[in-house]
Amino acid sequence: MNTRPALIMGDGAAPADVVEFNRRFAQRLSSFRGIHTTHLDDERARREAGEGVFGEYRIVQTAREQVINGRSGDISVRIIEAKEPRGVYLHFHGGGWVFGAAHHYDEQNLFLAENCNLTTMSVNYRLAPENPFPAAPDDCEDVACWLIEEGAQSLNAERLYIGGDSAGAHLAVMTLLKARDRYRRMPFSAANLLYGFYDLALSPSARAWGELNLPLSTESLEWYAQQFAGGRPLSDKALSPIHADLTGMPPAIFTVGTLDPLLDDTFLMAGRWISAGGRASILPVAGGVHGFMQVNDLSITSQTQRAVCEFLNHS
Repeated sequence: MNTRPALIMGDGAAPADVVEFNRRFAQRLSSFRGIHTTHLDDERARREAGEGVFGEYRIVQTAREQVINGRSGDISVRIIEAKEPRGVYLHFHGGGWVFGAAHHYDEQNLFLAENCNLTTMSVNYRLAPENPFPAAPDDCEDVACWLIEEGAQSLNAERLYIGGDSAGAHLAVMTLLKARDRYRRMPFSAANLLYGFYDLALSPSARAWGELNLPLSTESLEWYAQQFAGGRPLSDKALSPIHADLTGMPPAIFTVGTLDPLLDDTFLMAGRWISAGGRASILPVAGGVHGFMQVNDLSITSQTQRAVCEFLNHS
């Protein structure tokens, strides 16, 4: 297991800008109602208006939309093209399988397009609870199959990469498992997995986290898992990839903040990745809260972006 010492807690102190952000973030979130008490349409509208927990997001004007034909209907994907692409990065957005959209991650994906020479393709998969499991994994698999069989050639991609944030990291792993089994090989060169939710029955750190909303709590994690699962057993390996057979997985970089209730999800998944014969690099980011990569002016965000890009460029 590889680590990047510059980002690890070390003496236990997070950078000053991160400490200050966390103080203000916790203060602001103290006025937010629990996610399980919020009307879904209202919360989705707030996030779309840039009034969610991380505030405004930047739209990249050069991004374009494309529609992929999936088994259950059309699936919209958002593409940001690299000037001299060496590959395609297939991305799945976060939001607990309930919230979020591809364009909310334009800035993150633009960084990869500009600095890793990867054309990015982010998937607008169907959201729970209106569309519980297996809707989102099916959509992600369908787009991945299109990319592997048709899209890579049209996008001038020699190599394929995959990744996601939070629930999106979960969907990325699920997609890797489906691709491995379908093609009897691994079509993706590497994975970028940011603070993923891999154990829907809750890992030890998620169970022990408690009421602190930063921006997740134990109760909100339970709620998100239930919306996605639609009544299915949360420990089923079809829902919780922490229990899956991980043989044949590509090299992966696992990133998680040290103030994230999903800390154990990342460490346990990285350990299972390695025990199955894979290669994993893990970045525990000092003071990082869940979703910190959406805060573009934090020092740990730019550091992590560079580390991720370095990993992808050498995988």
